[in-house]
Amino acid sequence: MHRVLVTVPPVTSNSQKFLSIFEKYNMVVDFEKAEQIVNRSILESLIPKYDGWILGDELFDEEIIKIGMSGNLRAAIQIGRAHV
Repeated sequence: MHRVLVTVPPVTSNSQKFLSIFEKYNMVVDFEKAEQIVNRSILESLIPKYDGWILGDELFDEEIIKIGMSGNLRAAIQIGRAHV
């Protein structure tokens, strides 16, 4: 079973709508609610505990990925941004 952290406000505010999708694929999901972004220090303590992270506007940089990968993090998907 995979654990996924979701920090995208439109998804976290409608978490019940999305739970069945995650459950269908045998994933345990936690929704970390924030008005716009989750505080960096909170993220640093949370993401190593998860296999995957679905994020919104949080700062997605090499340091935060290294912190996540020091634990269980193996995939991160940022919604709503295009990186070139």
